[in-house]
Amino acid sequence: MHRVISLQPILDSIRERRNKWLAHLDPETVSDPATLTRRTKLTIPDLVRTFKETEDIVLEMSSLYEGVIGES
Repeated sequence: MHRVISLQPILDSIRERRNKWLAHLDPETVSDPATLTRRTKLTIPDLVRTFKETEDIVLEMSSLYEGVIGES
């Protein structure tokens, strides 16, 4: 759970960018995209960390579901 909580600021930035730019194309964002960029700071290392943590969580859950316990 701590891993997800530590990613919360990054996840919030991803969600806001998705909602304002990718999914809904907010008119305010279209007229001033720099504001969204400043408000939702997001870096490549942030994304890499998020993808890695997410992968680890999914693999852990998958191992529990499949009954595989311990180091692989």
